[in-house]
Amino acid sequence: MHTKLSASPTRKRAAGRTVSSAARSSLRRAPELARGRAAIVAVALGWTAWLAVVILRQTDIDGAAWSVLDRALSLGGSTLCAIALLCYLAARQGALIRLNEHVRVPHRELERHFAARQDALTVVVAAGDSAGARSGSNALRASLWSAALQEYPTLRVVLLLDERSAPSAQAEALTIVRQLTDALAEPRARFEDALFVLELELAADHDLTDGLAVSEDLIDALAADYRWAVAWLARQRLAEAVAGRSSAVFSTHTLGGPAAGFARIAADLDRAIADRIPQRPERMLRLQRRLAWTFSADLEIFDGSLAGYVDLIGAAGPGDAAETDYLLTLGPDAQLLSDYCLRSIYFLDEPEHGGVAVLQTPSFPQGGPRTGGASPGLRGLLHRSASRYGASFWVGSTALIRTSALGDFRVGEPGGVAAVPPEADAPRGPEAPALAESGPASPPGPGTISAVDLGVRGWTLANFPERLSFSPALPGFGSVIVQHRRPLLGDAVLLPRIWRQLRREFGAGRSAGESGRAPRRTPR
Repeated sequence: MHTKLSASPTRKRAAGRTVSSAARSSLRRAPELARGRAAIVAVALGWTAWLAVVILRQTDIDGAAWSVLDRALSLGGSTLCAIALLCYLAARQGALIRLNEHVRVPHRELERHFAARQDALTVVVAAGDSAGARSGSNALRASLWSAALQEYPTLRVVLLLDERSAPSAQAEALTIVRQLTDALAEPRARFEDALFVLELELAADHDLTDGLAVSEDLIDALAADYRWAVAWLARQRLAEAVAGRSSAVFSTHTLGGPAAGFARIAADLDRAIADRIPQRPERMLRLQRRLAWTFSADLEIFDGSLAGYVDLIGAAGPGDAAETDYLLTLGPDAQLLSDYCLRSIYFLDEPEHGGVAVLQTPSFPQGGPRTGGASPGLRGLLHRSASRYGASFWVGSTALIRTSALGDFRVGEPGGVAAVPPEADAPRGPEAPALAESGPASPPGPGTISAVDLGVRGWTLANFPERLSFSPALPGFGSVIVQHRRPLLGDAVLLPRIWRQLRREFGAGRSAGESGRAPRRTPR
């Protein structure tokens, strides 16, 4: 059953603190790159020197079997250690190179882009995935808030209710959605009306390109709207009872982040009035749209799994899911920064990224158990370096998927999900739908459509280098590694697919490493 609630809200949060942290990190990139190269050279030279020592000392041994075995084991162990260290240093260097090459898109450019192009986006939030939502209803509430407050113009948030969960859990999830819908109704109505009035005022008195300043009354009204939004977010921070590991991120980023950004804009507008600084119509309209976008999400409920929801996208029957250009899967214990969708979809809209099917950002921890504090840093390192070497991976939570890529896994009528078409040289697997193994209300991941399956069909994956999302720390680094390239139907099927993908990449005259960074075409 597909349930749509009345007037709902969305979007959200300004990215002030990520800008400053990115600026701080850029100051360290050049020396860190040099030190990284020096470390790689030092490891290679050290291993070479050790190899020379072993060979030279070989003439001094008496030829006994135990002596030869001792030297062989020593050399083998040191070689494995050197390889492991070189792998880490190469990953670190790749991440630093990506950070050095990355240029953060100004917020003004994002607003300009999406004022002209507004592709539909659906965020699906699992009420409780098969692995279990470790933080319960508090984490789910925080996830829904972060999804609903995304600063994006055409956003739908869908909560997936697991049919197998207890009735009390379903009732609680339904209550959370209704409460968020009711809370967001007031700012949504206010700012949509304000945007409509401003557009009428500007249309009557100005051409957006005429360069004439708007009246102080309009500036003061816009500043008042921003102050009202700051006060509203402050009230929500006091009213919401999110506790546990999600509380710090929820308070500081999900609600506190946009409030801080709106407060800065209100102060700038007040200063413009006091100092008589002229404001252009284009800027006024851009700032008013930002408020309207932030609180304009539609919240819905879907009884069933993600596979069932995807199966209904684009179908025409009652209760079917509306057509959408992008699908964002969000775990019940993950949270997004407010500009996650703006920046991610802007990246996918760029012509050179037309062949990217799935985009993720480095997922940073919200707290909780860690393996010596190292797992979160290593996970972020892997995310940032993977695309550098054409090894981009994706996991279910916080994955932005281009729905046209899912079309390559369908046959028949729109909305019909079919098994992955077997290639002539591919072993045949079960006739189950390609998305059906996602399980009830669990985001799609490597266990459903793998990176290799997408690569075989000409799509690529990318890991966005900016920090835009938070999720609980995984229990250990090993659990990160085993997820990255898990096949669809088992290891026996994965190897032939990897071979076909390599043949395709090298046949096109590019390496596998290049495919993750510069796709040449957009499959349709």
